[in-house]
Amino acid sequence: MNKNEYICALARLIQNRVRFHAPIVYGSDVDFQLLEIVGIDKNLPIFKLDKPLNKLMFRAFVKAQKEVDFNLVLTDETIKKSWKNRLKNLYILDRDCVSYGLVALINKLNINYISHSTFQQGLNTPYCKVNGGLINLAYKKFYLHKKAEADGVVYEIKEFVLNGKNYICSFANPHFDKRQISLELNIPLPSGYYFFSNTKTGIKIENLTNGDCGYFNYCAKDAQLSFSAIDGLTSSTRACINIKLNVQLSGKQTRTFYFNYGKQAYLLKNQAEQKQFFDISQHKAFSLFDTLISSRDKAFDEQFNNVLPQKIWTAWANFTCDEQSEKQYLLLKNSLAKKYNNGYIISDKHNLREVKLYIDGQYKRVFI
Repeated sequence: MNKNEYICALARLIQNRVRFHAPIVYGSDVDFQLLEIVGIDKNLPIFKLDKPLNKLMFRAFVKAQKEVDFNLVLTDETIKKSWKNRLKNLYILDRDCVSYGLVALINKLNINYISHSTFQQGLNTPYCKVNGGLINLAYKKFYLHKKAEADGVVYEIKEFVLNGKNYICSFANPHFDKRQISLELNIPLPSGYYFFSNTKTGIKIENLTNGDCGYFNYCAKDAQLSFSAIDGLTSSTRACINIKLNVQLSGKQTRTFYFNYGKQAYLLKNQAEQKQFFDISQHKAFSLFDTLISSRDKAFDEQFNNVLPQKIWTAWANFTCDEQSEKQYLLLKNSLAKKYNNGYIISDKHNLREVKLYIDGQYKRVFI
């Protein structure tokens, strides 16, 4: 890419940021009068640049402002006088002279917020990699699981649903010498424009489109986190969380890591808490799919006992809803066994041989 091509590409990025920027969500506390006082047009987006304006970027901004209108706010005062006259709606922010309130207001309305990084484009699908190799987690009853060995390290990964998506990743070194292993997780986010900020337990994730707020909670030293808006701003509704972790293991050492993307900020720091959380997720899932049947129609048994519950749970794990499968499952369930007073009424249809009901944490047989 030559110099002119670079300037054109940079100008397109600026134009796209202005044209397709996330809607700014704010209340009644925005002081538009203050903007007018300092010479910022309240009717135009604010594009704040936090690094020095070099010659190439200057030419890109001039080119971009021929196509779109926006306020350009610079935080670096060392700009050539000849450049000032060629840039429209320019405001230079002198932090020593302006109020904290103005700085906070500009930051709040800034459309050039950091919302993504530069990991490989196109990977907006969920995946898990160990030592760079893609691994497939097998579905078990209401969780995904994989246990295997890589370069002498035994790893076990569980993915389950409770307050969002959870991962428990365990690595055991059965040898006396040191070993290492790498882990990478990629988690697509629901559709929306996002703003990311640090918390004590991880990352706060704000969906600027609808105001929803989520958290990516983790406890892993030296983890590399990145957030992607695939293909630049025009596709920024398809954002992902990507985490990479290099695990160092001493001889005979086992290390466990926990990751969660959900609605609350919290952290499970020890294996006992993690196991308890996993057990709760299992109990909740079995309580929802609380009926198992055995009949003379094995295909019908498989559809009701396994196929439909797996489809429904998998949709939940991917932050979606399989309405058709849910309706079909509930219709069948209500036709098989209905609660009545302190017991159940078992249907005489479908040639049932046996019904199992999930009661007090276990399936109990009801013989027909």
